Amino acid sequence: MRFLLLSATVLLAGCHAAPKAEPGSHTVRGMNDLVRLERCELDALYRQCEVGAPPCGKLDGRAIINAGSAMTVPTSRIVGLLWWGKFIDGDTMRNRVLGLRIVPARIYLGESWVDGKPALIMDYAGTTKLFADFRDEVREVSPGLYLGVTHQRTSAGPEFKTFFTLDQRKK
Repeated sequence: MRFLLLSATVLLAGCHAAPKAEPGSHTVRGMNDLVRLERCELDALYRQCEVGAPPCGKLDGRAIINAGSAMTVPTSRIVGLLWWGKFIDGDTMRNRVLGLRIVPARIYLGESWVDGKPALIMDYAGTTKLFADFRDEVREVSPGLYLGVTHQRTSAGPEFKTFFTLDQRKK
């Protein structure tokens, strides 16, 4: 149950001008494209992106659990029944779970745990006891489309958990 709740609430992302994850790979136009990329493609894409414009307001979200597996897309759809994305207001973010704005995090510009470059950090430490060990970071893939990474703090250091995507573009 905790895994489902974690997936639903914590899972949550400029490389403008038709970014590609790796030379010769897929063009990224939206969340559906990101959910279908392999883990190495998502990692390469994240590393080539910059912070970009800070997101604000309501952002739709998709979890990218076990990227590149046969279960990634179906799992993303199932988690999407519960976790709808995020709502950002100033320096505070709240996850949108079943339409409710819950599980807050502080937002700040900081150093990525992926590559040490700047990223927009969404840190749950000090805002919620249940998810205090978790931290998200996002970068802009294209205007209004973000790729994110979730890490868990452990005694051995940050541990990668999953990717996610956020989209604030008007459909």
